[in-house]
Amino acid sequence: MSPTDTISVNKRLPLVGGVTCDSDGNYYVCYGYVDESGKGGITTVDIAKYDHSGNYIASYEYIPNTKDTGDYNEYLTYKGGWATKEPFGAGNCCMTIQNGVLVCIIGRGMYNGHQSSAVYAVNTSNMTQNTSYFTYSSHSFNQRILSASDGTVLFADHGDAYPRGFKLSKNEDNEIIPFHINGTTGDNDTYAELGGIGEVSSGYVLIGSSIKSDDKKSGKQLFMQVVSKDLRRVVSSGTSRSVKIDGRSVSDSGVIWLTDNSNYSIRNISTYVINNDEILIMYERFDSDNKYVDSFYEIIDPNGKVTQKPLSLGGVRTNGREELKYSNGYVYWTTASGEKTAQIHRMKVGKSISISSVPNHAYSGKTRKPDVVIKDGSKTLTSGSDYKLSYEDNTELGTAAIKITGKNDYANWSIRVYFNIVLGTPKLTASKASNTKLTLKWSSVKCPKRYIWETRSYSTSPTSYTIYISANDGVYKKAGTVSGSKTSCTLKKFDFKNNSYKVKIRAYFDGKETYSSIDYDWDSNKWIYPQFYSAYSNVVSVK
Repeated sequence: MSPTDTISVNKRLPLVGGVTCDSDGNYYVCYGYVDESGKGGITTVDIAKYDHSGNYIASYEYIPNTKDTGDYNEYLTYKGGWATKEPFGAGNCCMTIQNGVLVCIIGRGMYNGHQSSAVYAVNTSNMTQNTSYFTYSSHSFNQRILSASDGTVLFADHGDAYPRGFKLSKNEDNEIIPFHINGTTGDNDTYAELGGIGEVSSGYVLIGSSIKSDDKKSGKQLFMQVVSKDLRRVVSSGTSRSVKIDGRSVSDSGVIWLTDNSNYSIRNISTYVINNDEILIMYERFDSDNKYVDSFYEIIDPNGKVTQKPLSLGGVRTNGREELKYSNGYVYWTTASGEKTAQIHRMKVGKSISISSVPNHAYSGKTRKPDVVIKDGSKTLTSGSDYKLSYEDNTELGTAAIKITGKNDYANWSIRVYFNIVLGTPKLTASKASNTKLTLKWSSVKCPKRYIWETRSYSTSPTSYTIYISANDGVYKKAGTVSGSKTSCTLKKFDFKNNSYKVKIRAYFDGKETYSSIDYDWDSNKWIYPQFYSAYSNVVSVK
């Protein structure tokens, strides 16, 4: 991933919407210019062609005429009030080449003051205009494009007005709206995000996120739908949902929800069908305060079955406005920091990568650094040459993380796997003290240091141990608790002449006096303290 060459070209217009190349190595750039005067008669969109060395070949310029005749065909010619005044405004630019035609779908501001999507297409052989492709959505704030296997071009729009939803269309605006969006027409907050489109054997897959009901304060959840290739119906088997648009109810079908956690929102989604029916999805998770938490990727099949569970990208951001690129087992994407620095990311993906699970580790007060076994197919990767490990939150009780950072052939592959640091398990022994008494002894369990206010002292013992007893193989019932500093006790009121008993215990830790991992619940206006139980001890039978 080191740069081998730099090609510089003079920008024909100030804005750059997108860049792509064809199979011969020629580059194409979609430029834009904002007509601040609003008078038209100047180029606002320019699509240019360069050879592999960056030498300019030719371009096609779109010069809007602001005289509005009211003719519907102005949708196609982009003249009059429907013409493009601000290219890429409130949207993006997606490009594909199909059958020798470069097709671009963009978001743009128009001379009539409204915003929409627009399609620009040129014949790559001679850079002349091609008018065979068209789609339109008013207030289209995100777009996608796909070269389909049948020779057509598939468009996707995320609109908030007409239509208010995710729209799929092919070539000349034959369309379907598989997923509608809550709210009022023209309300810019759609409570949803377009994630991407792809082609699978059963149809075209749509990926996005949305609130699941009319509760607009709930988190946006990841979903998918599959639409037939003639765009006539939804073919995925999922749930139905009903939302209200301008007070009227609209139903969607075949919605497969991939996440379900109202405390989080799924945002900045991108997707790519990497191998036949393997659908790669990348996304970011934000908490209820709209703060970034982490980035993830997963792989699903067209039925929504997860074939590779969500794995962390280790804090690397995703790009919800650009299609992923995929080649030879690697997925590529770009992100930007500020206005002048961009990064290209590469990650090896696929079901061939497997990571061993990490068992729970007992708390000891020391850092825990478990190893993992990582395989690429049958090949076991080597620590140091193929990857390195680092650890997070790996001392205290709770969830710890192992960050796996790929190296060399696995560079820019970064994943977090998680394990739990738990209370140790007490080992129990029991014996009859008499026909009515039972003596229990157990090994101590180590806990984080707690400050005991009553005694003004510190303790590393659990808060308490809880004892459970089963009589004659019946259900276990709580038989009492003892202080966490004790490791033995004697219980009374047994009848060993007529009954048999089974005993187990577990440790309990209340972190109220540790002042670690304490959170405040603003809804209940209460402090939330960590609480942990150990696993149950071994079961001891006493007759």
